[in-house]
Amino acid sequence: MAQDVTQLSQMADALARADQTRVLGEQFAEIGFWVLDYARGIIEISPGFARILGLPDYTKNITHTQLRTLIAPEFHAAIDAEFAAAFAQARPFAFEYLTAEIARAAFGPKAM
Repeated sequence: MAQDVTQLSQMADALARADQTRVLGEQFAEIGFWVLDYARGIIEISPGFARILGLPDYTKNITHTQLRTLIAPEFHAAIDAEFAAAFAQARPFAFEYLTAEIARAAFGPKAM
């Protein structure tokens, strides 16, 4: 039995090109994304989000605790409230924040 895998190979190539385009787009736009795996307590992050947090591009997962250490503490309460409201209402959520590193750079060590 033989099977032509040409179409499968072409689809895999197209997917790889699309992923490369996404990575470049994240880099130039300085954006990123993440997916919360609530059951495992893990946040899967894109290379762009890793860069935003000051982590190496190859970082794939972080814990919620690790994420909180990277976000300036003055944003924690607002993020927690927005997350709880969005979760209760089954809606997407968005929030603004500064990373701890950016807050220190902008406002000095007392910003923390």
